[in-house]
Amino acid sequence: MVTFSVMTKSVVQFHADPRELCDFLADVAKAEQYFITGRWKPGVLATGPRGCFPSVPGEGLPLEVYVTKKFPAPAGQAAGQGFLRANPDALSAHIGQLSGDGLDESFMGFMTDDADLLGAWSNVLRRFKKRTQEGAWAVSTVSGRRGPASSHRHTAAARNLARNGVKMWALGRKTLLELPGD
Repeated sequence: MVTFSVMTKSVVQFHADPRELCDFLADVAKAEQYFITGRWKPGVLATGPRGCFPSVPGEGLPLEVYVTKKFPAPAGQAAGQGFLRANPDALSAHIGQLSGDGLDESFMGFMTDDADLLGAWSNVLRRFKKRTQEGAWAVSTVSGRRGPASSHRHTAAARNLARNGVKMWALGRKTLLELPGD
């Protein structure tokens, strides 16, 4: 008898302060003794010891973070899809960068057919979602049109940044998101 496993994918997009997202992922890795690999720029990847967030001297926060149960398989200097092909069960996070031009949207997700990791990664996303609120207004920088983005998620730290005049950019940087006040 042939048994087929079902691949499950889940992704959440949101605005968060980059430090708070990295701290959240570090807490997950520490509590569960997972490995974290970060990518700072092309060719600059580092994996920390089990349960520890990696760092690269002279670099700030990574652009991408991958959490794995086992020590990650070598992916050369590949990141993104290359890393995920070599480590298909990883939880991945794109860390939205904070600059003088605003805060880019972040996303975190996974794709796995491993039942144990499905439960673990689903729990991580659920825990992070509890730290966020839903709701924003999307404003096209091309047409100026404005409409509700009721499912957009953001943390309190992102909302504070927005209150202080930091622009919230959606992926692709053609849409700004206005976060609600308290």
